Amino acid sequence: SLNNPENFARLVEELEGFTDQGIDPRGKPPVALDNSPYGKELNWILGLEDKSQDYAERLYQVYQNAPLSNVTYPENYPFNAPRGSMRNGLTPQLQLIARLLDGSGAGQGVKTKVFLVKLGGFDTHAEQVESYDPTMGQHAALMYHIASAMKAFQEDLKARGLEDRVLTVTTSEFGRRVRANGSYGTDHGTGAPVMIFGKGVQPGVVGKVPDMNLQNVEMQYDYRQIYANLLRDWMLVDELKIKDDIFYQNFINGDNEDGTGVYQPLPLAQQVISGVTDNFISSRFNLEDCYPNPANEITTIKFTINATQMVYLNLKDLQGRNLKTLLAEEKAAGTHEVAVNVTSLPPGTYFYQLKTGFLQETKKLIVIR
Repeated sequence: SLNNPENFARLVEELEGFTDQGIDPRGKPPVALDNSPYGKELNWILGLEDKSQDYAERLYQVYQNAPLSNVTYPENYPFNAPRGSMRNGLTPQLQLIARLLDGSGAGQGVKTKVFLVKLGGFDTHAEQVESYDPTMGQHAALMYHIASAMKAFQEDLKARGLEDRVLTVTTSEFGRRVRANGSYGTDHGTGAPVMIFGKGVQPGVVGKVPDMNLQNVEMQYDYRQIYANLLRDWMLVDELKIKDDIFYQNFINGDNEDGTGVYQPLPLAQQVISGVTDNFISSRFNLEDCYPNPANEITTIKFTINATQMVYLNLKDLQGRNLKTLLAEEKAAGTHEVAVNVTSLPPGTYFYQLKTGFLQETKKLIVIR
């Protein structure tokens, strides 16, 4: 297998017959046959060869130009586990991606939209845990590999100025059952968690805690819901294109397949807003002046958000200490109002702060008697 662009470029360069030579370069047919089915097919294949060479050279150039990381990535699991689980298989893959995305500076890296990395070993029918300690063993090592490698990857991206541009999502073809089998392992299950990493992640847990008294982890979200929401909110794909050209169904807010209701937008991730005008932000995220202000009984706070997400509204004193949480719940896109009773507050100056995702805004409230 190839684990870096240098080896890939060398492989392509050394392919037998790749370089034109002699009177019959690469078996190219006479010009008279160019427009024949045979000529068209062969020219298409030869075109792929040329593109492969260009691609290999470009990858190698970017790889060579990008500096080595100054972040220490994990290599091995530091505790006891089966021998085949000790090495962190994610580390070299994530190091390579960070370097290719960098390419020696802003705009110099590859333009690839999606990378795929793999970590095997989760089909743990046996020896998922150690017989003497269920917190140790193969599964613990795998989870450590994910956590430690992703921590290093995020630090690497941050050091390279790329933290705002990368979102990482885990996926698997099946989950595991709740109860262990007789071999210190678990068998194939139905539902499985999806973990999302990155600065653009809406923090928190989406969904309810599974019922661990059941044999299986129940399904809560169709995987197409997750991908549809990420395509819209992170990759900024037009919602109609997602519905009509990709999934051929509305997995964002359309009718669900069992006919029992509609899909709800999922607050998973959003593009990090930076270097934009105030008008751009205010049209999507806005905290208005409360009314009335000054207030002596009830004042109303109005705010606008452009996507379904967790919203926190807090009341603070002049020293910035949190006095009261006025709102802490998921809200749909749109304009919302919160009525605040201030009769219990002493006269004075206060601040109310709205926070959601990576945006927050604070405004002043005056209480009088």
